[in-house]
Amino acid sequence: MGHPETMAIPAITDTLDGVAEPLHEHYAERDGKFYLDVTAVGGYALEDVNGLKTALSAERTAKGVAESRLKEFGDADPKKAKSALAKYEELLAFDPEKESDKLAEQKFKAQKDQLLSKHAEELAGRDAQVVKVKGELQKTLIDAQATQAIVGAKGNVRLLLPHLKAEARLREADDGTFLTELLDEFGNSRIGDAKGNPLTFKQRVEEMKTQEDFQAAFAVTEQSGGGSSTPPQGGGGGAKTVSQAEKNRYLPQIASGEVVVAER
Repeated sequence: MGHPETMAIPAITDTLDGVAEPLHEHYAERDGKFYLDVTAVGGYALEDVNGLKTALSAERTAKGVAESRLKEFGDADPKKAKSALAKYEELLAFDPEKESDKLAEQKFKAQKDQLLSKHAEELAGRDAQVVKVKGELQKTLIDAQATQAIVGAKGNVRLLLPHLKAEARLREADDGTFLTELLDEFGNSRIGDAKGNPLTFKQRVEEMKTQEDFQAAFAVTEQSGGGSSTPPQGGGGGAKTVSQAEKNRYLPQIASGEVVVAER
């Protein structure tokens, strides 16, 4: 007895006429066609694999082309090979006539940058030298003039010199020479007389002799006899008499050597 002939069940059909009646309920109609409704199990499903086959075929073709190209490089490093190719293409596109001006400009810019850098270094060194020279000039001019004025007025150099230096400034004149000037509390150059001449160190020291804050820094002389006196105010005249109260006032300075009392 032979086996009855079996028919394959179509996955997609335009009509259900050729499909056994009991199987009609397993089809779903979409877009004018009937699709067999199958549930995926274990990774198997009824799908349209044409797109997957096309993508797989294209991927295999691309892989073959890539492997073929890679073999041409042998053991060469792909990154280095790519860089070398880019450089080669750049050289191929290089036109000496068009690029000569650019190369000349780059060379000029490099030389210009070197010259500017060298010039900046020389200026920095020169500025440092100028600062050093001005420091020496200040020490020579300001310190020397101030010290001479203090000594001439029989003042204490150690006590008075810092105050004079704080008021003094070294200024460069239009002709390049350096001048010393004394400043007021606002930083303006002080005037020494009615003619508009700058205040001298000698004049400033004479002012300090009359100011109570600085009187103890000048020498005090004593004359026999009673009576009160004040420290000398400069100029001529004889020695001033110092009272006991005045001596007591200057006693700390006398003990430290800052004030000298001349005995007669």
